[in-house]
Amino acid sequence: MKILKLLTFALLVSVVSLTSCEKEGPAGKDGIAGIDGKDGADGEDGKDGLNGEKGLDGKDGINGKDGIDGKDGVDGKDGTAQLKVFNFSVSQTSWTNSGTANQVGAYTFYNYTNPQITPAMLDSSMVMVYQVIANKLLPLPRVLFTGTGTVLNLNYEISPGLVELKIFANDWGQYLLTGTSLFRLVIIPANAASVPGFSWDNYEEIVKKYAYKETI
Repeated sequence: MKILKLLTFALLVSVVSLTSCEKEGPAGKDGIAGIDGKDGADGEDGKDGLNGEKGLDGKDGINGKDGIDGKDGVDGKDGTAQLKVFNFSVSQTSWTNSGTANQVGAYTFYNYTNPQITPAMLDSSMVMVYQVIANKLLPLPRVLFTGTGTVLNLNYEISPGLVELKIFANDWGQYLLTGTSLFRLVIIPANAASVPGFSWDNYEEIVKKYAYKETI
C-alpha cells in the first residue's frame, strides 16, 4: 500500500512537470521546394458556340462625281475608192440577130464576158457601160437615129460574168453598128456608189472624183 502511494505521487509530479514545461520554441526554416510534377493531359475542346445574329446592313455610300468627258479623236482620212475600168471593142460582124428580120421582139446583141462581174459585186456596186465615140464617153442606154426614120435603142443588161449589149429598132428590123465600136465598162465600188447629188452618167466627173488616169 505504501508502494502504491509512492507511485501515485511520482506520477502527479511528472504530470505537473510536463505541464509547466510546454512552451513553443522558435519557427524552423522552410524546407527545400520539391520538384514540380508533370503537366496533366490536355482536356477535350469544347463545342462551338451558336452563330450570332446577322448585323444590320450598312448605309450605301455617296456616289462619286462623274469624270470629265474625253476629247473627240481626230477623224480619219477617207479611203480611196478604186474604180475598175475595162475597155472592149465590137466589130461589125460580131453582132448577132436574136430572130428573123421584122420579127416582133427581135433585136441584135453582143455578149462581153468578164469574170470580175461577180454576184457579190452586183449586189453592192454600181456598173456603168459607156460607148466611146471620138474620145468621148456616152452612157448607155442611148438613142440612135439612122437618118431613114428608124430609131435604134442601144441598151445593155448585166448578169454575173456577162454584159449583153442590145440594139432594138422601132421597126423590128435587123440593125447593127457599122465598123468597130468601142465600149467601156466601169465598176464603181460599193463605198462610193451612194454619194448623193453626184452624176454617175458623166464619166468625166467620175474620173475626176477618183483621180483615175485616162487611157483612151
